[in-house]
Amino acid sequence: MLSVPDKQNALLQDVAKRSTYPGESVELTERDGVVFDASHRDELRYHLETLIERELLKATHGKYTVSAKGWDYMEHLTNPTNGNRSDFFVAMAFKDELAAAWKDGIQPGAMDAGYVAKRVDTDPHNGRIDDRILAGIRSSYGVIADVTTQNAGAYFEAGFAIGLGRPVVWTVRKDEVTKLHFDTRQFIHLVWEDEPDLRNKLSLHFQAVFGRGPASST
Repeated sequence: MLSVPDKQNALLQDVAKRSTYPGESVELTERDGVVFDASHRDELRYHLETLIERELLKATHGKYTVSAKGWDYMEHLTNPTNGNRSDFFVAMAFKDELAAAWKDGIQPGAMDAGYVAKRVDTDPHNGRIDDRILAGIRSSYGVIADVTTQNAGAYFEAGFAIGLGRPVVWTVRKDEVTKLHFDTRQFIHLVWEDEPDLRNKLSLHFQAVFGRGPASST
């Protein structure tokens, strides 16, 4: 179950995504409570009122606008100051069919943009793998979650990263798009056909969203 802050973050981000430009007013209805699994229309009203009190939203004639403070707040959510700025932890299935996606797609794609993609098996270790995973996410700037084959671990690790306020870059092989989990399919996914396509799309996405990374040689 989402916490109260998580629900308000989801609602604020939904208003922002539906705004075609900063300052646009967005109309909300009871149905919009599904964004954060609201149990009652009163809960939606409560979160909207709280976001207004926090000065993250403004209300005018029954419509809602993300405030300047709200945009700044969301920038912090998607671009946290914690974690190694160059590192992205990779959550994906460790299957033979995805070995090339990791070696020839994700790793070089991140590096092309100046970032370092790391998996839990990147460095030798003797510790518990679950502790290594959580520590790896905490120490990274964000997460690349490839959900090809619908690996439950990848979904869990992406959710943990979101809870920490880390940005998550979702990727999926084209033939798996229809299998995406209902709770995450609303996120933008980089849909790839083969390893060169994954490498190119990942590099371009990183540069467009995060800019050239610290590991860049240019």
